[in-house]
Amino acid sequence: MHQPLRAIICLPLCIRLLDLPPYSPDFSLIEECWSKVKTCVRAKAARTLEALEQAITEALAAITSQDAHGWFAHAGYCVVSN
Repeated sequence: MHQPLRAIICLPLCIRLLDLPPYSPDFSLIEECWSKVKTCVRAKAARTLEALEQAITEALAAITSQDAHGWFAHAGYCVVSN
């Protein structure tokens, strides 16, 4: 929010706005997910549309709950192990 709008809207209402940090792919869960998918797809070296579709299907199926757990932990979320 622009500074003048902050002064007009937020200050009288005692609202404190927090700025978001710059985007960081290191802390984005989806970036780590797509990285795994792309690695799996590249390893298949698909050269036809059918092979590519199969490679994508297999890559998505290769994502495990342990992967998701690790991505959340890496991003700084509090995670509980089973």
